[in-house]
Amino acid sequence: MRFPTRRVLRALAIPSLAIALLAPIVSRAAEIGNFCIHHYAAGISCQGTEAEITRLQPVTILEDCASGDPTTAEATFRVWYFVGPSTIYDAGLFLALNGGSALSGGMCLHDFLEPPLTTFPIYGDADTNGRPDIVNGPWWDGEPFAMPTDLCGDVQAGTEAVKTLTFRFVCTDSTSDGIVDLSVCASWHSGTMARCDGLSDATPPSSMRCKCGLVETGVPMPAGGPPAGRIAGLSLQRGLSGQLQLSWAASCSGSDTDYGVYEGTLGQFPNHHRVACTTAGATSATIQPGGGNRYYLVVPHNPQREGSYGTSTGGFERAPAVDACLPQALQNPCP
Repeated sequence: MRFPTRRVLRALAIPSLAIALLAPIVSRAAEIGNFCIHHYAAGISCQGTEAEITRLQPVTILEDCASGDPTTAEATFRVWYFVGPSTIYDAGLFLALNGGSALSGGMCLHDFLEPPLTTFPIYGDADTNGRPDIVNGPWWDGEPFAMPTDLCGDVQAGTEAVKTLTFRFVCTDSTSDGIVDLSVCASWHSGTMARCDGLSDATPPSSMRCKCGLVETGVPMPAGGPPAGRIAGLSLQRGLSGQLQLSWAASCSGSDTDYGVYEGTLGQFPNHHRVACTTAGATSATIQPGGGNRYYLVVPHNPQREGSYGTSTGGFERAPAVDACLPQALQNPCP
């Protein structure tokens, strides 16, 4: 549950820390950080139908969710970009790496089909599904007449572009099926008039030129430990010393024994970060607030798993923090 308070705080260097956490990537072109769809095109909704990212095929799992850092994993994937009956131009790929949204989140891998490009690409059928595909380029150049030369790869109707990427990502199972999933978006231009000189131009010009979805990674969530629940009734009082007193109802799950407290900046969702990973089981906490217009989330947990951060006004589960106290596993049903 979220509760705002209006005080000010300098922005913490969470994006820089997250970039270090989520490196490396295998791509000469990609960027990681606050590069999700809304960074480039605020407010669009991605209702397009011409293309989509349909599959993340694990090639090598370098670190699973149960090893090393227990909240993240690292793997090499083939990312499948599918185009329907209409040719698209200047393809862009967006993958959310912190368990959030590739549309509106704050931590994404953004990539495109970089040079070398060719007007006569070599097609195969890597997944034997009957659709021609190009694996790792050279990508198709559908705009050879552009002057100066257009530098962004295009995808012909009825074909797929398959790009291999290695990256670190937060272990989140939004569908509760035991497999990590990621929010992804594909973007494109329609027609050959738009200029694309590199990565920053491989972005959607409108809501009809991108499509988002949730794709399974094939990486299993850590085994062991029951799922965790959610809290209700979060309230806030301000003390004379400027501290805040948070209080809430106990978790709906009987297996939860403790609570984590997270803080973020209003209007920059989701950017919450942990303030405390334990309240010693108490359903209250006293904290020194950060500055600015802040919001607070209280998340119940058991010794192995963290529960719900609450839902947005649209009814969607809020994304876990990049520095989450524990891997998330939600108890369903749990009011």
